[in-house]
Amino acid sequence: MKQSRLLPLLALLILFGVMVYSTMPKKSASDASASSTDTGATQTQTNGPDGSATGTNSPNPAAETGANAPAKSETADITNPPAGETTRSTAPTTPEIAPTAPAENSPKNAGTAKTTIVEMPANPPEPPKTFYPKDFSTNHPNLFDSSSDYYFAIRGGYEHSGYVNDRNTWYAGVKFYAHPDDLRARLGNNAWLVPDAEAEFSHQALPRPENSAKGGVGDGIQLRADFYWNWVKWTTTAFARENSPCAYACPWTFTLAPLFETGFQKTFEGSPFRSDRYTGARFAINRYAFVQYVFGRTDGFGRVREEALGELPISISHDSQVRYVLRGEWERGDRSYPSFYEAGVFVEMPLGLLVHPRDWHDLIPFVD
Repeated sequence: MKQSRLLPLLALLILFGVMVYSTMPKKSASDASASSTDTGATQTQTNGPDGSATGTNSPNPAAETGANAPAKSETADITNPPAGETTRSTAPTTPEIAPTAPAENSPKNAGTAKTTIVEMPANPPEPPKTFYPKDFSTNHPNLFDSSSDYYFAIRGGYEHSGYVNDRNTWYAGVKFYAHPDDLRARLGNNAWLVPDAEAEFSHQALPRPENSAKGGVGDGIQLRADFYWNWVKWTTTAFARENSPCAYACPWTFTLAPLFETGFQKTFEGSPFRSDRYTGARFAINRYAFVQYVFGRTDGFGRVREEALGELPISISHDSQVRYVLRGEWERGDRSYPSFYEAGVFVEMPLGLLVHPRDWHDLIPFVD
């Protein structure tokens, strides 16, 4: 009778346990593994015949395979050695270092040349057809244009001279100008050593030597080269005007320079060549308007001679290629002889104007 009452009660308890178990939150796999690791076994609860709960512990195989599994029972055939019995070698161990390539500048490579492999091109290079750069024609100075720092100019005109006798003759010459501003810019602090230079070869009236049988003035040829250093310079643009035929409607650059002059002269009456050497100073307001005073000697004249020379442009073309110039010169030597003087007017133009004429209208003076 008692057993018949316990069976329904036992069934209710089992049903209640199933319901409670079904309502409990399900653990994740990681939680379950952690729980099994800590306990090392699962507990199973059963109800005994008298309604009391009895539990038995069963070993967890998964926990036994873990790192923290407890030691197996003494009846097991295979046992793991205790953790403290791990043996180690007594020989000292050295860390392995990966080999690295030696640096190029290391002592091992000192004195060894680095080999470079150069691949030859499929097509061999061709030799140059010319021995100057392609832009040579644009970089070298134009010797036939007055806008360049180095150029040739031709001069021609009329002059009147006097020395014992008076003489009227024609004047013609070729003059070379050198204003090396580009060279001075490259030299920097040493620019003051580079002079400007002018050299002229001309036909003109010249004084005959003092001891010649026929004194006075005669036609002849002369070569003069002037070197001057513009150490004192001051510029003003107060008088500058655009497209003006006036020769002084341009920036004025006042310069005072020491001057050295050398050359030779010869008259056509059979006298020998006479060398010239003079020194003095030159005052200018631009490159073409100047006055200079020098003293020195000319062979054939006994005493030291003084010379004053001036050139003043009176008309200039709009492109500054053609100039009309007034020229005057005075020389004095021995007091027993009269002074020599000459005055003339001539036109000057770059040599390129004759080779490649552009506008002959520029030859008309005082016209814009």
